[in-house]
Amino acid sequence: MGKAARVTSRATESVRARENAIALIRLLASKTDSLARIEIYRQDAARRGSRDYERTFNDLEESDRKHLEWLKKEILRNIKSN
Repeated sequence: MGKAARVTSRATESVRARENAIALIRLLASKTDSLARIEIYRQDAARRGSRDYERTFNDLEESDRKHLEWLKKEILRNIKSN
């Protein structure tokens, strides 16, 4: 592989890494927003005295939190690899 091809290859990898980081950050923002909405709905269900809905929202929140932790790790891994 010639020097120009290596430079082009590295530039392409850099662009892909940046695009991946942007996609992960957007997903992180979306999950954060989702958690905020779930918390509002959960509190509303608690005020109404609906334990079933509150449990459902708690389960959704736990699932989103796990996904959020995975996203954070992916973003950090992506940053470290560049």
